[in-house]
Amino acid sequence: MRFDLADLRCEWDLDWSQHHVNHGSFGATPRVGQVALADWRQRAQRNPNSFYRWELMPAVASARANIAEFLGLAADEVALVRNSTEASNIVLRGMALEPGDEVVVFEQEYGAVTLAAKRAAGLAGARVVEIPAPLEFTDGMLLGAFASSLTGRTRLLVVDHITSMTARVMPVVELSRICREQGVAIAVDASHAPGNVDVDFTGLDADFWFGNLHKWACAPVATGALVIGARQRAAHPALVTSWFDLEPYPLPFDMLGTLDYAPWLATPAVLDFISGFGWQRWRAACRERAAFGRDLLRASLGLPADETALHVPMALVPLGVHGGALEANGFCRALGERHAVQAAVTTYRNELFLRVSGQVYNDEADYQALAAGVCDLLGR
Repeated sequence: MRFDLADLRCEWDLDWSQHHVNHGSFGATPRVGQVALADWRQRAQRNPNSFYRWELMPAVASARANIAEFLGLAADEVALVRNSTEASNIVLRGMALEPGDEVVVFEQEYGAVTLAAKRAAGLAGARVVEIPAPLEFTDGMLLGAFASSLTGRTRLLVVDHITSMTARVMPVVELSRICREQGVAIAVDASHAPGNVDVDFTGLDADFWFGNLHKWACAPVATGALVIGARQRAAHPALVTSWFDLEPYPLPFDMLGTLDYAPWLATPAVLDFISGFGWQRWRAACRERAAFGRDLLRASLGLPADETALHVPMALVPLGVHGGALEANGFCRALGERHAVQAAVTTYRNELFLRVSGQVYNDEADYQALAAGVCDLLGR
């Protein structure tokens, strides 16, 4: 099978002795991003004094404006961060939690963010309320469970837009509406959203939104965006206090001291590259690959066909094996070492799943190797 945009495989400098079907976890930037990254780093090293004193901040402002335009926002609405983990800590540490307050998360929330919520709540004498969310839950069931969880002490909901463990699109607009009605703040963890889905920020009306651009927007690693609503900005400064600390949002996030800003600065080159093909076409090509991989793996495992249309280029396939994080990591490593397949094996409620990703550099052979490797490890 020949996928759309198959000719773009050559734009990545991946190790092609391996089959890379896990774009969702860490991303991979095409050659245009690698070149831009190297150019910015070389520019900084040619004349560090001039670069850091006079050139850097205008360049960061320009990159931020470009990223904001990509997201559909004004330049002064977006702060640049290194990733969603950093952004979640900015949000959670800025919450003025008091003893007895509650932070709500769903069971499918990304583990590191849940840990950050538990740390922030624990320091304040507050607590995290985790809402059970089985895979078979409908959106209506999720909304009802959240509404039922609210108490007079609920202060914040943290929710994935697209869950990492289960590749599910959550009803964030509807959840935000409930939060507005009940006076509860909402933080949307959109780690997988940039490059995958368009976000109507006006309709969403979240207090906080943060996402990674190094995943589906294919930017260099250490490029993320944080949007803090006007009603919350004063209470949520950058984690690093530096020279722009007294400037208005989002300028304090631009200056974090002397470090490598090249990932931010190289990101516009990648966004322009993908825009040249059209984001809708690009997304459709990625979903096409993920659906092919899902269907091939399910057929190879003897599972019934899944006719569900994919809204994102990730799909979950059950492996029929019990296990937690240790077993998932072991299965993932075995796929790489024995079958040259780099994949994401997740665990949910003590069951192992293979999360199949699709990116334009994937071809049919990648998914054939995945299916063969999984079947071998399972003894099928």
